[in-house]
Amino acid sequence: MEKRVIDWIIDSRGRTFRILDRPLTNVSESKGRISAGLSLIERAKYTSVDGVDTMDFFIRTAINSPRSIIYLFDRIGLDHYTGSMDEFIDFLYYYIYGRLGYMNVPNEIYSLVSGLSIQQLSSILSQFNVNLNIPTRSALTYTVLSGYIPIYFTKYTLDMRRYSIISSIHIGILSDMMRMYPENIIASTFLGPYTKYASLPKRSLEDYILFLIQNGNSDNRENIADTIIQKLGLSLIGRKGDIFNNVFDYIIDEARYIYPTLERPIDMRDPPDLTGATVSQDDIFKFLTYYTEEELLRFYNISPTTTDNKPSLIRRIINKYSLVNS
Repeated sequence: MEKRVIDWIIDSRGRTFRILDRPLTNVSESKGRISAGLSLIERAKYTSVDGVDTMDFFIRTAINSPRSIIYLFDRIGLDHYTGSMDEFIDFLYYYIYGRLGYMNVPNEIYSLVSGLSIQQLSSILSQFNVNLNIPTRSALTYTVLSGYIPIYFTKYTLDMRRYSIISSIHIGILSDMMRMYPENIIASTFLGPYTKYASLPKRSLEDYILFLIQNGNSDNRENIADTIIQKLGLSLIGRKGDIFNNVFDYIIDEARYIYPTLERPIDMRDPPDLTGATVSQDDIFKFLTYYTEEELLRFYNISPTTTDNKPSLIRRIINKYSLVNS
């Protein structure tokens, strides 16, 4: 199989692999192609949401509809791709943004390449002196089929152990976890969402999220939830229903506001006295995210409401001190 693929590469494009320093398809064009190819997904879904780029949001939508995935395989000729779901999602990202659908790859080659292991794909690329720092199956497959080496496949070094852990997370949860990173970082790399997340610096909150995922069926779920609440100072979580699920859903939804408390400088102790403060609302909002909900409620003597979450609590504190928005 490897020799057949090598012969096809040489016959179709010679021995040259080109460096790709940007996506070949922009977001707007991708939106059009996805909309045309996926009638089961509503056009209204294709928007940028809180730092999660359009493609990631599309994938999160599609992944929750198995019929859409099956339809997608059929529409864009990926019925031969045999990887796991996380590999498929990353490969789909490269397929659309890397214009692989326009490169006239024969179905026979799709079939052959999709059946190859990481070792076999790496061996093929080594024949052309191509080595990737991101040796995931999706990245290797795209490079072999397209003849392009996205610069991020060589610019970043991927911790494969962390990647293997991240790959087990549902894409919807992963998309929410991405909100812990600035939007410009998320949007700047031509990497599939699983590879992209695993290449980012690890946030301390990630361990808590993974711990909750791994213990979702534990007989000790309630005690685990209470321990997490105490460690993270989460005073706004509702107690009705399944407390474990409440904790998990709350942390996922509010991850971008919770993680700073685990990474604040050691000399930041009590929250600041805001009486007469002239700092802008935006600056103080960002500063107060470093403190737990329990610390904010206690220090500013505010009673929680049933609808409060951390950002709404911080806004109530800002309003209490009538801070100027500048």
